[in-house]
Amino acid sequence: MTSNSPEFVNPVPIAAPKASLRALRALAPGLAVALLLVCSLVFIGQAVGVIPGESTTAVWLGLFFALVAVALATIAYVRITLQSPVERDGPLASARLQTLLGAAFVVKLAVLGASFGCLALAGMKFPFLVAFAVAFAAASLVFQLVSVVLLARALADRSRVAQVQSR
Repeated sequence: MTSNSPEFVNPVPIAAPKASLRALRALAPGLAVALLLVCSLVFIGQAVGVIPGESTTAVWLGLFFALVAVALATIAYVRITLQSPVERDGPLASARLQTLLGAAFVVKLAVLGASFGCLALAGMKFPFLVAFAVAFAAASLVFQLVSVVLLARALADRSRVAQVQSR
């Protein structure tokens, strides 16, 4: 079956790229606010003395790699959204959200494992690695919470628009 044959049906509607770009634009300000929050917490932790001076580099590296993981997860989100049709059914939208969150989790685990392994092979000491891992996990949690809320809102908006259009 070719794209010129009459029985060929494009599985991706024309509206999907626009919806994906809207969702991506909706994620950016939320993640920027989350990044600002996490950076503020790091600065406060340094000022109060909760984060020791020798662990500061590890904490900033953890934050950086968590941000890289979020960027890769967002790219995965856009790719998954572009490759599948727009759902108008609640259970299908819920399944898509679970798929997106699962993909984000896998990406974050891969980035954590790769970056942790590189740091360990570079000869970093255990306290440095622990500070890195804790900072990565904390920043990833904040980014994940923001992503979940924003993705759920974007999917809910899309389903409301689809319901209005079907009437």
